[in-house]
Amino acid sequence: MCPNGVEWKTLGEVTYWDKRFNEVDRSLQPEIRKYHYFLANELEELESPTGTIKILYTSNRIAYADEETVAENVVDAEVVAIPWGGNANIKYFKGKFITADNRIAVVRDPSILSTKFVYYWLTKNQAEIDSYYRGAGIKHPSMLKVLSLPLPLPPLEIQKKIVECLDKFSALAAELQAELQMRRKQYEYYRTQLLTPHSDCNSADNTDDAQWEWKTLGEVCTILRGKRLTKSELSADEQYPVFHGGIEPLGFYKECNREADTVMIINVGASAGTVGYSDKKFWSSDGCYCLSKSDLVIPKFMYYLLQKRELELKSKVRYAGIPTLDSDVIKRIKIPLPSLAEQARIVAILDKFEKLITSMEEGIPAEQIRQQKRYEYYRDLLLTFDRKAV
Repeated sequence: MCPNGVEWKTLGEVTYWDKRFNEVDRSLQPEIRKYHYFLANELEELESPTGTIKILYTSNRIAYADEETVAENVVDAEVVAIPWGGNANIKYFKGKFITADNRIAVVRDPSILSTKFVYYWLTKNQAEIDSYYRGAGIKHPSMLKVLSLPLPLPPLEIQKKIVECLDKFSALAAELQAELQMRRKQYEYYRTQLLTPHSDCNSADNTDDAQWEWKTLGEVCTILRGKRLTKSELSADEQYPVFHGGIEPLGFYKECNREADTVMIINVGASAGTVGYSDKKFWSSDGCYCLSKSDLVIPKFMYYLLQKRELELKSKVRYAGIPTLDSDVIKRIKIPLPSLAEQARIVAILDKFEKLITSMEEGIPAEQIRQQKRYEYYRDLLLTFDRKAV
C-alpha cells in the first residue's frame, strides 16, 4: 500500500517524554509531560480489588487503585512506556493511570501518528531497545539512543489497519490465557466446595456435617522425616526421584524410602509449606516430610485437602535463619474427614479437573508459542517499509 516508500523520523521527533534527558539535545525535547512517580511499595499499598485506576508498574503486574485515594496523581492519556531500570518491558495503555518509575511517551500529533502503532513498532525493535540498557547493577536505558530510533510514518489509515490486524493476534493470545485462568478458578471453586463440610452437601453416601469428623493430622497419620543424601550420591541415571526442598526432584537415587501414593510436605527452604504428591516410589530427603498411610484417609484425598490449606501451612513457617516448618506444627493442624466412600468420590472429581488443567497447561502454552510466532511474523511483515526517495 506504500509502493513508493514512506517518510521516516526519529522517535524523539514525534513524541513527548516525561523527563528532560541530559544527553539529549534540547531541540529534540521542546515539551515535557511530567508525572508523579510512586515507589513500588507505595503502589502495592494502593492496590484495590475494586479499583478503576490502572497502576502502571515497570513489570507486567496487573493491578488497580481506587480513584479517591490517588485522585491528585491520576493521568488520563494514551501512552507507551519503558522502565527506567531493568530491561525494555514495553507497555501501552490508554485511560486513567498512575505510574511507577517508567519513562513515558505520548505522540506529539495524533493526526499523523497512532500511539498503538508506535507501541507495535517498539515491540518489533524490542531486542534493539534492550541493548540500550547498560550499567552495573540495575541497568538504565540510553535515552539518546531510544529517542534516536528511526520510525516509519505511513499514512494514518494504514497505521490503523496495521494496528487492527495486530490487535486481533494479541486478542487471540489473551483469550487463550483467559481460558486457562478461568479453568483454574473453576477448579479452585469446586475443590473448595467439595472439601468443605456442608449441612446440605450433595455427597454420594448422603453425608452431612455430623459425618465429617474433625481430627488433627497427628491423630490421622505419622509425620515421616526423610534422610539426607549427598550430591555425590545422586545421578540422573538412577531410578528413583529425590525430593528435598521442593516438589521438583533434586536428582535421582538407586534406592527409595517411600512408597507410591504418598503425600509430602516440604519443610525447609523457600518452598517450606508446599504440598506434593507422588504416584511413584521415591526418596525423601530430610527437607521433605511425608505422611504415613492411614486407614482413615485416602492419600490423594489428603493431598487435595492439604493443597487447599497451603497458605495456612506456609503461615506457620519459622523464618529465623533458614525457613523451617516444624513437624509438631503440622501434627496440630485440624482436617475434616468424610467417609472413605465420599473421599473416593471427591478424589475422582478432582482428578478429572487436575487432568484437564494439566492438559491445558501443556497445550495452551504450546498454542501460545505458535500464536506468538504468527504474530511476530505478520508484525514484522506489516511494519516493514521502504524509505521514500528524497
